[in-house]
Amino acid sequence: MRIEPDCRDDELDFARKLGLDGVYTWVRDDQTGYESVQRIRDKVESLGLKLFTVHNYRLSKSQDIQLGLPDRDRVIDQYCQFLVVLGKAGVPVTNFTWEPTFTLYWNHPKDALSRYAVARHIDAAEISSRPLLHGRVYEREELWDNYTYFVRRVVPVAEQTGVGLALHPNDPPVAAAGGVPFLITGRRDYERAFSIVQSKYLGMEFCAGCWLEGRETFGDVVESFRHYYGLGKVMVVHFRNVSSPLPEFHETHVDNGYMKMYELAKAVAASGYSGSLILDHLPKMNTSFGEGCALAYGLGYVKGLFECAYEEVSH
Repeated sequence: MRIEPDCRDDELDFARKLGLDGVYTWVRDDQTGYESVQRIRDKVESLGLKLFTVHNYRLSKSQDIQLGLPDRDRVIDQYCQFLVVLGKAGVPVTNFTWEPTFTLYWNHPKDALSRYAVARHIDAAEISSRPLLHGRVYEREELWDNYTYFVRRVVPVAEQTGVGLALHPNDPPVAAAGGVPFLITGRRDYERAFSIVQSKYLGMEFCAGCWLEGRETFGDVVESFRHYYGLGKVMVVHFRNVSSPLPEFHETHVDNGYMKMYELAKAVAASGYSGSLILDHLPKMNTSFGEGCALAYGLGYVKGLFECAYEEVSH
């Protein structure tokens, strides 16, 4: 479960009462120092939970880095220092994503596909019609050059600090947005990304939602998980369902998308994976029962799936 970086007592108590193993957080820029991160870990662990991952939006999604802007070396240095902090604080994984657009292209209508919850809706045609975001069209190879520059700088630091770098696929996995190509839109892109610098500290956030959104380019989600877990590349699992693949989809509750998520649960259970599994991008129920009801419903359903999955694969 995601928590706010200020570690509210009620939020951590909620996670504990849901029976979760741990939490993750996105820290603000003023919380990227060692004392701040260690304080978060100490508070989380004092309640019997584990702090699985810590991220920072500005560093994980930096336009300076991803578009090769003049300030990128300074921001890369800050990213490397953040890895040093995480390593010293014993946080095993952080992330990055190659979508330098500062927008997730979210639209939240109430729709029957999500049982009238407020859920994210994506239309690839609408995204392709948007104006340029940065005044010009970037070439795909420019972004690959910038990716190469980045990972060659940061992977050695990740190896020294023992912090895994989890690369998230582009969401949605469309070709481009606002003149900026999306880099990780299928398995072929992951293969290229991992070939540039080969290290056990360079892996992925295995996002089932992105896999299901881009079914043609990513392939079967269950087989893909087995493949990348076998390569030692799965550092985080995002457990999410959608109504259909691109070009248009709604995010759904985990139990009413087009994927039978129990099949992925069985693959994860059988693999021996012991990292974090996150139910992300939840539809919002917005009822008088409180903002946590969608989270409690979704996590309860996922815990039930995995209880059955572990039972089945153990026989």
